[in-house]
Amino acid sequence: MRVLSGLLVAICLANAHPAQAWAPQRLGVSEETLLSHLENGWPIEQAHYSFCIHVDIDREGRVLPGTKLSSRWAGDRPPPPPEPTTQDIWRKDRDRMLELAKGLRFRPVTWQGAPVMAAGRLCFPRSMVRVEDWLPNPPAFPGIKQWDDVEIGMRRARCLGCSIYDVWITGAGTVVFSGHSTALSGKFKTSIPPSKVQELVERFRQARFLAMRDRYDMRFPHQGYTTLWLRIGKLEKTVYSSTYSEELGRPAIFNDLANAIDDTTGTVRWVKGDPGTVPFLVTSGTDLASPAVVALAQEMIRTGNAQVLIGLVDQDLPLDQVVDANGLNFWSDSPIGNLPLGQALLMMSLRDNLPDLFSRMQAKGWVKRTPPPFLQRFRLTNPDIIRALDAAGIEQPYWPPEQVVSSPEKCSIMSWPSASQVSGAEETQLLECTQELLRRGVKLDRPEMDGYRYVDHAALSSLKVARYLLSNGPQPRLPPDDNGYHNLDIGHDATILTLLEAGIDPRGRDGTASALRKAATKKPLPATLEWLDAHGIH
Repeated sequence: MRVLSGLLVAICLANAHPAQAWAPQRLGVSEETLLSHLENGWPIEQAHYSFCIHVDIDREGRVLPGTKLSSRWAGDRPPPPPEPTTQDIWRKDRDRMLELAKGLRFRPVTWQGAPVMAAGRLCFPRSMVRVEDWLPNPPAFPGIKQWDDVEIGMRRARCLGCSIYDVWITGAGTVVFSGHSTALSGKFKTSIPPSKVQELVERFRQARFLAMRDRYDMRFPHQGYTTLWLRIGKLEKTVYSSTYSEELGRPAIFNDLANAIDDTTGTVRWVKGDPGTVPFLVTSGTDLASPAVVALAQEMIRTGNAQVLIGLVDQDLPLDQVVDANGLNFWSDSPIGNLPLGQALLMMSLRDNLPDLFSRMQAKGWVKRTPPPFLQRFRLTNPDIIRALDAAGIEQPYWPPEQVVSSPEKCSIMSWPSASQVSGAEETQLLECTQELLRRGVKLDRPEMDGYRYVDHAALSSLKVARYLLSNGPQPRLPPDDNGYHNLDIGHDATILTLLEAGIDPRGRDGTASALRKAATKKPLPATLEWLDAHGIH
């Protein structure tokens, strides 16, 4: 019955597919494709905080008058809150973007050599769209007679309940950091040259800090925020900025000031951990057995920061301390429980295939002290680690060849791809990886745990890869349900249309094309909808 059902589907598709050439009236294209068709190659900045609209372009390359504001901002940010003040600002943004877009001219987009209408998202840098909001009559920036009367400060929070830290800088160069839920939590003191403080004060002056409003607040729930303050003698100024408050007119240079404070004081060594973390701990005389350092080691295991961990091990970090291993990103069917820190570090070296960390843990005797089941749960790819475990009598379980990451580790059937559209160097890498996996005899059509297959994700990720697989590899399928279309955007239109034109069945598990239709309506994928309508597939 299954074979007969498949034959009936193929016959239906063949009958629904007319012999004459079919071409879309309107093709959805990616932002990269749209920019590549700009005449004169006008450089539009690509940034997370760009403002975007959906545009329709006619066959001559002109933006149509009916262009509407995009339903999404760049970076998939949340929709704006319904406040009259912000609505007024966004209405001005829309009008400005429409004015900019209609002044552009594109080379015609083509499908199989013929010009077609195109639809896509076009993003403009914030500096071209947003009018920044400044105080009309700010005070003059004062001269500095005594640097002891100068103080710079900052507080940053990722979100409510997330990491938060404060930095204080005196005119003499003293730096005090206080962090909560940071990689290295607690209060720490260091110093910078007074000349660096003077450079920061000059940046505040050039940024017109005193002309900024005291508060730029979007009032989103659970949002992050940054507060900057400056004191010069009796003059004090504090500016609060919530996440996304640039949409309320917060000057873009505010973030530059905050980043300059981070860079000058080196907060990353406390907030995330970097090459300066361990030297700071050593020079400051911090006890490596302290709870703060143990918490730092756990966070570095969780995030995979081997550089900091190797530095700690080389400084004789106490490894017998017991830590909770359940939150350290060790995949397990059941809770792992508490482990000595040395075992957790050894397991991380296996999880992330880190021979430098592994060799240190082996030299300290942790391979012998760790139960074999803990050393047999990871898919190893580093030959040095594999040989060392074999020599220690730790037999590794057999993994099917198609589940093993290649060496070098750029081509992995376990992690590539995710049906997100790729372009440029990423598209080239995906194509090369797909070709390499096929040469190695890997079964690209083997279903994963979620029922999807590498070949399907790869075909949706790239038009080039889709065409290659249609000619050389196992035939891809379109996703059978809504989840498979989660990562699609308007730029996937040409890829899906190519698969449909090649005879790939658009019907899902329910026997209809409802999942594809829903995605094509939402994203939107205009050519895909046209094809389904033209072929009577619902």
